Amino acid sequence: MDSGRFFRDADEMFAVTSWVQVMLGQHLVPRGYHPAVDLIPEQELIELANSVRGVIANCVESMPTHAQFIARHCQVSEAGAPAAAAVSP
Repeated sequence: MDSGRFFRDADEMFAVTSWVQVMLGQHLVPRGYHPAVDLIPEQELIELANSVRGVIANCVESMPTHAQFIARHCQVSEAGAPAAAAVSP
């Protein structure tokens, strides 16, 4: 596949991002980008990329660290069972 462009009908079950994941999961990877991208001014592409970068940074900032996540969700009791399973009703 050289490049691609997604068209989504309003009644479709999957969003564009889901289709991208399906295609990548099937090892359908484009060799390049769609020529329509060249119609977008470079400054607009830079602003879009910076916006996406900012959204990702904000999401990461609000997430717990790996150690915090493990401590909160994956603790093991002294008996070796997960702490949540070790709690008796």
